[in-house]
Amino acid sequence: MTTREQGIKPNAPFSTKSSVTYTNQSTQRRTGSDRSDLQQKNQIRNVRTSTMPGSNRATLSSAQKTTDQTFNETYAKKGLQPSSLSDNNDERYSAGRRYEPIKQVEKRTIPEEAAESAFYEEQKQEEEIQNLQRNVKKKKTTLSTARRVTARIKASSVNTSIWSWGLYSWLFFQLPFAILGLIILVAAAAVEALITSITAPEEDDGVIMSLAKGAVNFVVEGVASLAKSINDNVLSLFNVDLTSFNPASFFIVPYGLVLAYGIFLLLLMYLVYKLAFLEPLSGEGGGAKKGALLLAIIGYSVPGLNLFPWFMVWTFAVWRYPK
Repeated sequence: MTTREQGIKPNAPFSTKSSVTYTNQSTQRRTGSDRSDLQQKNQIRNVRTSTMPGSNRATLSSAQKTTDQTFNETYAKKGLQPSSLSDNNDERYSAGRRYEPIKQVEKRTIPEEAAESAFYEEQKQEEEIQNLQRNVKKKKTTLSTARRVTARIKASSVNTSIWSWGLYSWLFFQLPFAILGLIILVAAAAVEALITSITAPEEDDGVIMSLAKGAVNFVVEGVASLAKSINDNVLSLFNVDLTSFNPASFFIVPYGLVLAYGIFLLLLMYLVYKLAFLEPLSGEGGGAKKGALLLAIIGYSVPGLNLFPWFMVWTFAVWRYPK
């Protein structure tokens, strides 16, 4: 419907002003919206072109950040490495460490790998065998040491019993007879030397000394002849020889007793050691034990040396080498 049909005049003052005002307002609105759209497009274009290589970076306000800065800061806060190549060397992310280049792995064939594996297995087996041998040696050493200690303890107990009655018999039997035999031997030697020195004439003797020696010799010969006649009568009547009671014969009695005592004591010790399952002559240190036994026999056989308890030498040797 037209204005004429509505009864309104086209050139009326009210209608003309209203249309002009409406037109101006719409034009201003369109111009403002177009201007804001243009500014937004320019900002987007500046941001995009600023990130392109070779372009002049557009500077924005300090309060507003670009997309790549926001992205990098977000990853930095999360502890991730930035994607930019210039930030890869930043010590904040690498902590001062540099990555070494990857070494090239040498390619080997299957036979070479099998040979190397067999070589390593053989070395491992040899090491295990050596370790087992060392362990066996240690166990053997420990076992032998334990056996030696046990045998030494047993030898100590046996020697203690031997010393108890051996020293007692030495003090009250061996020592008195050994001293008696030594005294008789010294006395017999002194009497024999005195008789020889008195009766034997010498070239440098004077007249008086020669007469004195002659008289003494006459007396000695007379006593000897008298003793011989008495011995003959006693021997014929009682079958007893009195010449056996001279000082030399008296020495044989205590000496024989001491020697028999020593031999008997050593035999008894051997029997005690064997009953205790010890080796008094053989086994470890057999030469030392035999030498100690021989030394003890010699000590009991020599006058003067038989004053000492020689059986203790053998006990020390058996204690040192009990097995």
